[in-house]
Amino acid sequence: MKGFKGFSIYSSEFRETMVGQKKTTTLAVFFFFFILLLESTFEQQTSSSVEKSALLALRSSLGLRGKDWPVKGDPCLNWNGVKCDRNDRVTKINISGFRRTRIGNQNPEFSVGSLVNLTRLTSFNASSFSLPGPIPVLFGSSVLTLEVLDLSSCSITGTIPTSLSRLSRLTVLDLSSNSLTGSIPASLGALSKLQRLNLSRNGLSSSTPLSLGDLSALIDLDLSFNDLSGSVPSELKELRDLQTLVIAGNRLSGSLPPDLFSSLSKLQIVDFKSSGLTGVLPSRLLSLPDLTMLDLSGNQFSDELPNTTVSFVSTTVSLLNISGNMFYGNLTLLLKRFKVVDLSRNYFQGKVPEFIPISASSSSSSSSSFAL
Repeated sequence: MKGFKGFSIYSSEFRETMVGQKKTTTLAVFFFFFILLLESTFEQQTSSSVEKSALLALRSSLGLRGKDWPVKGDPCLNWNGVKCDRNDRVTKINISGFRRTRIGNQNPEFSVGSLVNLTRLTSFNASSFSLPGPIPVLFGSSVLTLEVLDLSSCSITGTIPTSLSRLSRLTVLDLSSNSLTGSIPASLGALSKLQRLNLSRNGLSSSTPLSLGDLSALIDLDLSFNDLSGSVPSELKELRDLQTLVIAGNRLSGSLPPDLFSSLSKLQIVDFKSSGLTGVLPSRLLSLPDLTMLDLSGNQFSDELPNTTVSFVSTTVSLLNISGNMFYGNLTLLLKRFKVVDLSRNYFQGKVPEFIPISASSSSSSSSSFAL
């Protein structure tokens, strides 16, 4: 019995020891998570404070009005165009169409250095907001998280910095309607996630980089109304998801590559007007299944229209404009798929078929002959 009594005392002491250890362990675990919570809260408060300071600096450098970004307001709640995540970290800034203060208008600059402290920023849209000066190299060197960069109609000058090619997450790059000069950097071909590239209405020169054919995710490409020269690179045929191809208003030369449209079955809009192109059309172009607009006007294409009777699953194309070229021969059944056509200033001859749309323009030059 004494043995059992000793065992009972020992068991009681053991249980008390185990309970004490459990309490100690529980307190240690609680203390550990409490410290983590404090660190997380402190980090969040610190980050929010740093980011608000960065936004206030941006507000000052850009001369934004208090109406849009009030000093005493919470940027995540009260500032127009500012979006934050659930931790109050800034993810999007949209100052499109904003106006500067009277003082800000006296010496406007492209001064956005404080963006480097917004480490979760995915979108910066300043379209139609005056940012005179060159694009800062911080885009791609210090600011690396952007998915959308829209600087259209911002009065930007200078060249396109190669640093933009290091924005590896970029899906939208719009630099249209500025005063950019120089060539298109070949390094932009490294932007593997890019879906929309718009460099239209600038003063860009030199040839179209072959590397643009590496932009495998691209859906919309607009290089129109620049001063680009040379030929259209056949490498663009690799853009298999492309839906919009606009290179109008340049100083190109030569003919379109015969295989350019061999893999571009998703194209909906093709615009090469007034681009200085010559030669015959690639056979695939006029039979692209999803085509809704084709403008080849003001070039020197010389060819007969293909006499095809291919049926198309999609609805008829809205517009065909091949005016001001050197097309010749008879009008063919291919024109049945178009709602509006402009065939003027070419060398077509013969009768105008009944299937030609009533809205068609076929006013002829002195070299054309139609029997109506």
